[in-house]
Amino acid sequence: YIRGEKFKALIKEKGRNEPGQHANKEFRAALHWFFDLGAISKHEFDDIERLYALRNEIGHRLLHVVADDGTTPLALQDVLTTFAVYLKIVRWWIKEVEATTDPDFDQDRYENTDFDQAESTDTLFLREIIRKALFTQAELEELAKTAARAGLG
Repeated sequence: YIRGEKFKALIKEKGRNEPGQHANKEFRAALHWFFDLGAISKHEFDDIERLYALRNEIGHRLLHVVADDGTTPLALQDVLTTFAVYLKIVRWWIKEVEATTDPDFDQDRYENTDFDQAESTDTLFLREIIRKALFTQAELEELAKTAARAGLG
């Protein structure tokens, strides 16, 4: 693939890391792009930055994490936060990019679509994997209530 000049400029402008942050300039630039366009909040931006750094820590200490039951660098909330931010970006993308550029998606259809419930194939699969891998039935019911209150249905 070939990166466009605008993305190369964005990488130069927003891709640099601060001490203690991950060094993936392209990821950071893309994250800034979503933040600058209002797809994610500052809190979500900071959470993803933190989780990316945590991902690196786990990757470098994987044997230690696997071998030591007392080492739990990743919490359930971290998994759910990652999924929630990803789902929010997917829904934003469907609403702001796909629906607005689809010639068959007229104004009436756009205004009558509940984009807060939009899903993609990958979000459906990820949701099911999370559900089956991480929760008992009682936990799932409580999570569904919490998600409904948060508008993540």
